This record gives sequence, C-alpha cells and structure tokens, in this order.
Amino acid sequence: MFGGDNAKSENFVPLYLTANQVTMRRIADMVARRLDAGERIYYYMRPEYNPQTASGIPLSVSIFVAGDSGGQWYSVSNK
Repeated sequence: MFGGDNAKSENFVPLYLTANQVTMRRIADMVARRLDAGERIYYYMRPEYNPQTASGIPLSVSIFVAGDSGGQWYSVSNK
C-alpha cells in the first residue's frame, strides 16, 4: 500500500481478519491520507510474539507513525 517490497516474505505478518481488515485498515487509511497530503511519514511496525509458543502468529502488532504533524504509537491486538 505504501510502496514496500511485496516480494519479501519478511514484509508480511499473519493477522486475523478483524485485526487486518478493521484496525490495520483504519491506521493504513490515516497514513495514506497523510501521504496524499504530501507529508513525509516514518512508519515502524513490530509484531509481538508469545515466547511460549512457536505458532508464527503474533499476539499483537505495535506501530509507530510519525511525520510533520506529529507521531503516535498504536497497538493492534491480533484477536
């Protein structure tokens, strides 16, 4: 969506439907509006895994979005 490399598997994080299509979409739409307005954006996303399991599916995703109009952390629960 923001011009990342869609060929690199490390750019993908498995998320459940609600986390992906509702919460992540809301954040992505906000970032897209800021980009469309000409703002330069720093976007950092870190999946948080349960160290007790090896499922490969994160418990949550932490996101930091910063630009000319400020920055904010988001925490997306993967449920």
